Amino acid sequence: MTNHKKLSFVLIACGALCVSSCTNVDYCDGGVNHDHSDKVTVSYEWGADIPVSVRPDSLFLLVDRPFNTQRVGYVTSAINSDGGRYRFGATVDSFALALKEGEYRFMAINDDVWHASQVQSANNDAYDYRFDNIAGYVGDSLEMSVGFSDLKFSYTLRKCTDARMGDNGLAWSMLASDAYYIPSDVAPVYFAQNGVGKSNQDVTISIEPGANTKVNLVMDKLTQDITFSFPIAVDASVTIKKVLAEVSGVCSSITLATGVVHDDSTCNVLFEMEQKMLSETVCECTGTISVLGLLANPAGAAVIDGEGILRIRVDAVRGGQSKVLYAVANIHNLINEANLLVANENKELVRGTKEATLRLDGSRLRITKDLNLNVEGNATSNVWNVLRLD
Repeated sequence: MTNHKKLSFVLIACGALCVSSCTNVDYCDGGVNHDHSDKVTVSYEWGADIPVSVRPDSLFLLVDRPFNTQRVGYVTSAINSDGGRYRFGATVDSFALALKEGEYRFMAINDDVWHASQVQSANNDAYDYRFDNIAGYVGDSLEMSVGFSDLKFSYTLRKCTDARMGDNGLAWSMLASDAYYIPSDVAPVYFAQNGVGKSNQDVTISIEPGANTKVNLVMDKLTQDITFSFPIAVDASVTIKKVLAEVSGVCSSITLATGVVHDDSTCNVLFEMEQKMLSETVCECTGTISVLGLLANPAGAAVIDGEGILRIRVDAVRGGQSKVLYAVANIHNLINEANLLVANENKELVRGTKEATLRLDGSRLRITKDLNLNVEGNATSNVWNVLRLD
């Protein structure tokens, strides 16, 4: 990973009023010194909340001219700012790219999102995410059915028993039913665009010969971090060995430029909780997932299946005995109170916050010396229910 907080590359834009060597063509090879070229510097800005250790090795950049359509895909290394290469839309394999003058939009995302999109076309699920509809974006001018504002990012959904889900998936499989999952350890995805503004209005940057245009893209995490926490009380000599948690109602796709999260394709996330003994009889459990969004149950807070449900599996031991215990809670109210997703002007769901903590303390679980699971407390919402499989 690079130690720089910015990485840059240069796009060379060529004016429409060119001399005979490049009249009425999309590219001209005059380079930075060409009379009709504009040296455009695009910088990726990384905030202090995105440490170098988690940044991707390379980024995939889309350069989009909506009028007299031209689309170019470019990859640049985060280490070597001018060591990029073209993926589509270019006629030369060199750093300097010459374009007609015009109005342009820019989008940047992890390079492996693009790469996965090419592999996924062969029904390969080796990657955790992809562009959902890139084929319609990069087609020729007669086949471009997908515009800049329509590009979608989607996660690969898997069964609980998929090898990618690991041992935890196998341990959970008896509860999984027909659900689909996103692995909890998916690498973070970072994203920036300047082609769509507030109220989903198109925004473009004018590139003119000799203007030395500078474009700054501020990279941000595409997902939101949601932390779940709750206490479990234990009787004397009871030890909690492991806690697995599953949350349902996780959104699996998003329209990138507008930030609209889709609620018509939800899945689950299975993750392991960290445990910390606050005292000899109270264990604090904490776990964080990074997702596009989390939906509350449309049926309200009373049901214990469907979206917006938290289920846990607790492996407990006492002496030479061990037992697996299960509990379930509807976190409808916690989700809504956290404003994880909010409606935009078009009543579409978009991210409401970058991070949130959902603490389930309306009731408390207790593991008895007989390794039974009980619920304590008189709350009427955000409460646990013991889940019995026999």
